[in-house]
Amino acid sequence: MRGALVLMGLAGAGTLAAIATPLRDQPVPTPTAGEVRRLEAKLGIILSEGLAGFRSPPGAPQSPPDRARPLDQYVRHYAFVTLRSEAFTTISSPDPALAAADFTGRRIAGVLVLESVMQRPAGVVLTHRRDGLPEVSHQGCAVVNVVYDPVADRLLSTWCNVP
Repeated sequence: MRGALVLMGLAGAGTLAAIATPLRDQPVPTPTAGEVRRLEAKLGIILSEGLAGFRSPPGAPQSPPDRARPLDQYVRHYAFVTLRSEAFTTISSPDPALAAADFTGRRIAGVLVLESVMQRPAGVVLTHRRDGLPEVSHQGCAVVNVVYDPVADRLLSTWCNVP
C-alpha cells in the first residue's frame, strides 16, 4: 500500500512539474498573416496620404517635413507586445492626444525601416518580442513606428522617428 502511495505521489509531482513549466519555455506567438494584412491595408492608406515626420531637430534650421515612403519600400517588422511594459521606439509618447487606455494591452507593434537603411530587400518580418524589433535611432521617416489593436482592428498610431 505504501509503495502505491509513493508511486501516486511521484506521478502527481511529475504532472505538477509539467503544468508549472515556465512560460519562457513556451513558444511566443507571432502576428498572423491575416492580422498583418488588415494592419497593412490601413497603414497603406495613411502612407499614401503622406505621413509627415518631424520638421527638424531643435536648434536646426527649419526644413520641409520628412515624408514616409510607400509601404513596399520598407522592411516591415511586426511583433506582439504588451504595451506599457515594453518599449520599441525612440520616442515614448507618439501622440499625446490618444488616451493611455488605447495603448494598454496586447498590441501589434511595427517598426518599418527603409530597405536602404536595413540593407535588405523590403518585405514582412514576423518576430517574437524576445527576438526584438529593430532599434534604429533617429532617421526620420526612414523609420516608421506602428501600434495596432488586432482585436478592435484599429490602427492606434503611426509616426516617423525623430530626425
